[in-house]
Parts: sequence; C-alpha cells; structure tokens
Amino acid sequence: MRNGRDVFAYLILTMTLKRHYHNRYTATVELFKAAANTLTHGGCVYLYGPFREPGSGEYGEHNDMKEGNFKFDLSLKSRDPSWGIRSLQEVSATATEFGFEIEPGDMGRVEMPSNNLFISFKKTIC
Repeated sequence: MRNGRDVFAYLILTMTLKRHYHNRYTATVELFKAAANTLTHGGCVYLYGPFREPGSGEYGEHNDMKEGNFKFDLSLKSRDPSWGIRSLQEVSATATEFGFEIEPGDMGRVEMPSNNLFISFKKTIC
C-alpha cells in the first residue's frame, strides 16, 4: 500500500512523464532530486518518450536516433536550444546519482509506438 507521500509524488511525477525533452536538462535533474526526497524505497519514476541510444538509428551524432526522432529533435532545438531528445545513458546516470536504477527485466525498458520508450526507474537507496 502506498503512503500519502508516495501518492502525492506519483501524481506530480506522472505529470512529467512526457515533458522531459521540452525542458532544460536541469528539469530532469530536479525531477530525480524531488523524487529522491519524496519517494520511499521501491518508489518509481516513469519517463515516456524518445531517447537517444547509441547504435539505435541512422541519424544523430552517434547514429543514436531514427529519422523521425532526429527531425523532432531538430524541431525542439529550433524552438529552444536547451530542449531536445535526451541520451538514455545520461538520464540513467542522473537517476543513479539520486538513488534510482532502471528496473531490471522487461518492465524497466519497454519499446513503444513511434520510436518512444517507457522507462521505469526504481528507487534503490533510502
């Protein structure tokens, strides 16, 4: 059973699911910082959207995006250079700094339609 603090955090964090690329990267850092201070051990942060992954496509600096995501990334950066599709490695490293790890198994990283991913980060440190 979730305690009241976890329910509140779940509602706040759920609203950020698909917005991590429409913000400066500091917003992602602040998301994990807030989650670390709010969620109890085993609590989760879920991110949904496109991510850069080395070797996952033919576009980007490191062949890390499919064509549609590459075009979307350019569109985001044209509106604000601090926006853009984030590297899953970078996001994972930030999550680890705050005591979160991608959940093991099939539920930690799920491929979704339109080259999106659903990533579940579980709090492993109290």
